[in-house]
Amino acid sequence: MRITLVATTPLRGNCWIHGDIRRGRTEAVKRNMLGRIVRDVAAATGSPEEYVWVYLCDLPAFHIIENGQVMCPPGEEDAWFATLPNEIKEGLQSAT
Repeated sequence: MRITLVATTPLRGNCWIHGDIRRGRTEAVKRNMLGRIVRDVAAATGSPEEYVWVYLCDLPAFHIIENGQVMCPPGEEDAWFATLPNEIKEGLQSAT
């Protein structure tokens, strides 16, 4: 999971985050994601954690296209990655 935030002044009031994720993750994984998003957003914005609201929405993987390819279910990323053109693979590897 990658979160990119840019904040120049502390946030005043509530911050609402909406995230679409692939269906198939366990409740524990989703709770971990929620907590991490709240902590990271609060730290980046200077806002108290209770002012950060996060909504995660499960989508079937076949409702998502990334890099021109229909996404795979969670846990099948290696096989999905292998189907990508080399140019895309290299770009994704350099971004991590």
